[in-house]
Amino acid sequence: MDIKSIFSRLKKLAIREAEISRRRPLYLFCMLIAPVFFSFMFINVMEEGAPDEIPAAVVDDDDSQVSRTLLRTLDAMQETDLTVKYKNFSDAKDALRKGEVFAIVHVPQGLSEKALTQRTPTIYFYTNDAYFLAGSFLFKNMKVLGELSGLAITKATLSAKGLDDDRIMGLIQPITVESHPLNNPSLNYSIYLTNMFIPAILLLIIFIATCYSIGLEWKRGTQKKWYKDAGENVVIALAGKLLPQTAVYMLMFAFMDVYLYRINGFPIACSLLRLLGIQLLVTLASQAFSTAIFGILAGQMRLAMSVASLLGVLSISLCGFTFPVMAMPKIMEAISWLLPLRHYYLIYVNQVLDGYSIIYVWKSFAILVAIVGLPLLFIKVYEKAFNEVNYKA
Repeated sequence: MDIKSIFSRLKKLAIREAEISRRRPLYLFCMLIAPVFFSFMFINVMEEGAPDEIPAAVVDDDDSQVSRTLLRTLDAMQETDLTVKYKNFSDAKDALRKGEVFAIVHVPQGLSEKALTQRTPTIYFYTNDAYFLAGSFLFKNMKVLGELSGLAITKATLSAKGLDDDRIMGLIQPITVESHPLNNPSLNYSIYLTNMFIPAILLLIIFIATCYSIGLEWKRGTQKKWYKDAGENVVIALAGKLLPQTAVYMLMFAFMDVYLYRINGFPIACSLLRLLGIQLLVTLASQAFSTAIFGILAGQMRLAMSVASLLGVLSISLCGFTFPVMAMPKIMEAISWLLPLRHYYLIYVNQVLDGYSIIYVWKSFAILVAIVGLPLLFIKVYEKAFNEVNYKA
């Protein structure tokens, strides 16, 4: 088969696929509407970058100048909102259980007296870590408050004994720590999470839609005609069906990139063109991965879509951006290296956030290229499926 004939068949199959997509609104919804919706949703949900003014309850049994100063200091912190003051701990605990507040600050009676006489006073913090992010932020602020209040009391005591400020600071803080968060210095959760959640959703859609579009041929009983139109060539048949979808997905990626990095001003350490090239590679790898799944389960569209959905959802958990892969069980770590999203995440951090050399993630590029070629292992399976396998509900 010459080049001209190949392109002619690819064009014919692409037009055929476009016509199938036009007649099925679900196709267009999954490939066009859903990614746009999720882009706007994630950006708006995390617009502030990090949560602030998280409600916490106060039980101040001491009710002294010292306790009021401590609580005003805590309330002044950006993430904390001491919304309600309760007269007893039981009422505050009920509010925590109802989800009205995410933490309780309990100042026991006698705090100021113990503080002034250096008898190690205690402040009680209770956080609801079932809401992990809110609980973590409030605990961090409360811990800072405890440290600052202890240092303030120590400083006042040493000052009363006649020590100068330089000597006092050398005693209570002999080592100064400078923190330098790289590539996301504002610790903006949206920059870290949104940039991965949106592509993860799109790759999940690619997994499912690829199995659906291939399986639809068997469901409609048109697989033999499709195969014949491709000149009985499996590669041409799959390419003619999937490449038009690839173009649509790249259009969605281009929209998301412009929306994130140009309109919303998210930081990017590489060019948009390079990022689109990376996204093209992971799109082809995701389509190839899903094509291989259908090859294993030829004719079983529903089962193939279920497996693709399962692996697509697992990819979000196993790719490493919510929990470190090296801390997972070894079997889970091994599985993660088979999933395209894992390698997209590593490349994204390397190129978009860090701006480092590609040499540091060459393995991920190599694995994605290998996944693109994965369907070649199932050519014989597809040839048999085209001619002998019927649709299985």
